This record gives sequence, C-alpha cells and structure tokens, in this order.
Amino acid sequence: MRGGRPIALKLFGEEKIMLVQRLYQRYDVWAILIAAFTPIPYKVFTVSAGVFELNFGRFVLASAIGRGARFFLVGGLIFAFGETIQYYISQYFELAVTLFAVLFVGGFVLINATARVLRRREQARDSVESSASRHANPN
Repeated sequence: MRGGRPIALKLFGEEKIMLVQRLYQRYDVWAILIAAFTPIPYKVFTVSAGVFELNFGRFVLASAIGRGARFFLVGGLIFAFGETIQYYISQYFELAVTLFAVLFVGGFVLINATARVLRRREQARDSVESSASRHANPN
C-alpha cells in the first residue's frame, strides 16, 4: 500500500488503477485461486493484493486453497503413480494446469455471454409481445 500504490499511480494513472482495483476486488478470490494454482507469477498477485486493497483474510484463504491444491495434486500423483510420473509432471504439469485454467475461465465467460444473449432475446420477445397486445387490445 505504501510503496506499490504510489508507483502504480505514477506509471498508470488514477483512472486505470481504480478500474483494475474494482475488477480485482470483484473477482479477488478467483484471481488469487487461479494464480496460486497456475504458473502465472504468483508474486505479482501477492504484491498487487496490497496495492489494490484486497481483503487480507480472503487473500490468505484463497492462497492456501490454491497453493495447497497445486502441491497436493503433485504429491497425490506421485503417491498414486510413483516416481515414473515425475518426468511427466516436470515436463507437462505447467502446460496442463494453464490449459485447465484457460478452459475453466473461458467456460465461465462463455456461459455468461450466452446467458446475456438469451436474456436480451427474451426481453426483446417480451417487448414485442407486450407491444402487439397493446395494439390488439386498445382498451
């Protein structure tokens, strides 16, 4: 808060900082969970959590869940499949986790966009129906 925010304000300006802060506070847990689980540089999210004034308790909980899930998954795979899977984990784990995160977030974006389109269609249909009923019954 004391060091990062003034630097961010000088680099990006108040308007951009406030926009990112609103988005970050809205999706705080999801952003931290994804960053904690994927190869996205986690330190960027830990520093920005202070800059954008995230709730500390929510940050710690999301970090513990995301990091814990990541390391328990690796440990569970090694426990279940033995040392032979270590090669595949070291070669492909980052790619697999990144693809999973992209598909996960992309799925939510697609569902949200589809819901908006369906709502608009429904509203347009209702508007046409109410307009038609007013014209058919002028009383």
